[in-house]
Amino acid sequence: MQEEYKKALQYSFLLLKYRDRTTFELKTRLRRKKFSKSVVEKTVEYLVENRYVNDRDFAFLYARQKFRDAFGERKVAFELKRFGIDHETIRQAVTAARGEFDKTDMIKTLIEKKCRDKTPRAIMRYLVQRGFQYEDIMQGLTDED
Repeated sequence: MQEEYKKALQYSFLLLKYRDRTTFELKTRLRRKKFSKSVVEKTVEYLVENRYVNDRDFAFLYARQKFRDAFGERKVAFELKRFGIDHETIRQAVTAARGEFDKTDMIKTLIEKKCRDKTPRAIMRYLVQRGFQYEDIMQGLTDED
């Protein structure tokens, strides 16, 4: 068991070397490598206790980066859910990160850069796919005129 734990820890550090991970991601990857359930739990517990993994920080930094890349709240929340982040942490991270960015400015910038020669319908579809809400899109479109 001790040898398996060391291997699991080593594999986890290898994964964390490339980018931050959530506890859900690490558990999934360790299970995929056929580590026992007790080893997976012990490994993730160690990583969390020693602050190698922090879902709250991951969620905030991820949300901030996605907002910087001009994605809407819905898309960011959906992607964080796929990373296994709980609903309350998603809500807090999105709210905190959103405060640093203006939705209307993001929408205007996207329209200028990506949608110059597109129809209003195509612009709307593009912005919805990026996770913006209808009301915010309409505000950005009406301010554009």
